[in-house]
Amino acid sequence: SIGVFFMMPYLAPAQISSVEEKLTGKNHSAMYFAGNAVATSIVGAISGNLIYEYIKNIFIAKGKGLVWAEAGDNLSAPETAYKLLFGVEGTAEEVASTVFNFGNLIVPFIVCITCVAGFFIAFRLPKDFTPTILAKEFAVMDPTVDVSVVEKEEVKEEKSEIIFVQVGLSILSGFLFGFIWIGFLMRSFKELGLKCKTVLPYLLSCFVPFASMYYVLRFRKAIMAEAEKTGAKVRISPALLIISSLLLPILPLNVVALAVLQNGVNKLYAAKGL
Repeated sequence: SIGVFFMMPYLAPAQISSVEEKLTGKNHSAMYFAGNAVATSIVGAISGNLIYEYIKNIFIAKGKGLVWAEAGDNLSAPETAYKLLFGVEGTAEEVASTVFNFGNLIVPFIVCITCVAGFFIAFRLPKDFTPTILAKEFAVMDPTVDVSVVEKEEVKEEKSEIIFVQVGLSILSGFLFGFIWIGFLMRSFKELGLKCKTVLPYLLSCFVPFASMYYVLRFRKAIMAEAEKTGAKVRISPALLIISSLLLPILPLNVVALAVLQNGVNKLYAAKGL
């Protein structure tokens, strides 16, 4: 999935250079990829050196709210630094259970949201960068270009290839991660002794749209029942599970429901000392 993540930005320049070579017989792919590399480098610099450098200095402490602090100072002497910043005393281990780096906590959610958004946006790329449309753009820049070479290509074959690529990228980028996550989550149910079936819900939730809505509520019921026995403080909003299941009907892509259920499972592990 990481390979797919880095490959996606190169789809557009690859298509453009391919069409140009068919029309003109010239290959300027190096130029297009260089321009693309500049754009991705700028985005990487902004996200890694600007945004993250700021959010990693945001800390959150129980009962204290968000506090801005230099991460380097806190990490060098956590007991002293956290006492000054948050009024928290104790050993490094005790402080670690009270003070959290808000930037590190929010990064996975930013990545999930942007990846899901990019997944849906990517479906527009083949429509916007078809050889016919690109050929017309080249014709605008150079009226002497003969676009008939591209227009005569078989459209059905091209569409079938695009669908195959979309399905392949979906499995590699989004579905595979979801399949693994939900598999480990349901294995945790067995380890914790939760009374709920996992194999059939796993299959139905992965392949039948909206089936996950029923099962995530059953999973919630099992988690809450076990939490009541062990005394663990677990809060799982059924409304959040229902809304997320409506918006993201297939569970492997419903990262909201998975994250909420995983949080409840983690608290059960902690309560049982596992």
